[in-house]
Amino acid sequence: SLLWIPRWRRRGAAHTRRGAFLSSGVSPGSRQPAAAGYLRAAIGPQPPKLCAAPLEARLRAMYGVIFPAPQPAADPAGQPGKDNQEPDMAQDTLFSKIVHGEIPADIVFRDDLVTAFRDIRPLTPTHVLVVPNRVIPTLADVTAEDEAVLGRMLRVAADIAEQEGVAEDGYRVMINCRDHGGQEIYHLHLHLLGGRPVGPMVPR
Repeated sequence: SLLWIPRWRRRGAAHTRRGAFLSSGVSPGSRQPAAAGYLRAAIGPQPPKLCAAPLEARLRAMYGVIFPAPQPAADPAGQPGKDNQEPDMAQDTLFSKIVHGEIPADIVFRDDLVTAFRDIRPLTPTHVLVVPNRVIPTLADVTAEDEAVLGRMLRVAADIAEQEGVAEDGYRVMINCRDHGGQEIYHLHLHLLGGRPVGPMVPR
């Protein structure tokens, strides 16, 4: 059987549908379905997506201090020059404060060239950072004078891997360099990762 609907009710329903189309920005004559318009009218505007806290916020939560990336020096005319891109090598960093004992850390090894300590938020069961005691901002800033330090960093990483019992199964030694390399703290450091399979070098 058919249900009879008064004409004034049918007219009201048509106005309701038209309002939903207008709220969605689609004209009633368009073939685009009105589902999006009805949904938008029902749930309203959506909040922006949450994003991960920036590095500065995470360092503030972890250590209560902020150490910005070193800035390039300006040329005599006041403009950054191509030949003046080296950061200030004497600038204090989070890691230099750990080296000097100003910030507590779980020190694994220390000598006159390098210091090794456990990462405060390890990504693997064994996650140790090896840093030069002297501030070298990035791997791109090393010179011939730093060859002894770089060799010492690798030798210490291998020794720690033996001490941690991860040498036989294998481990990863990694250095990040600048923005595209994922470097977060501008004090050259080596990651020693082991204790489980670490997966591919770069996500495919």
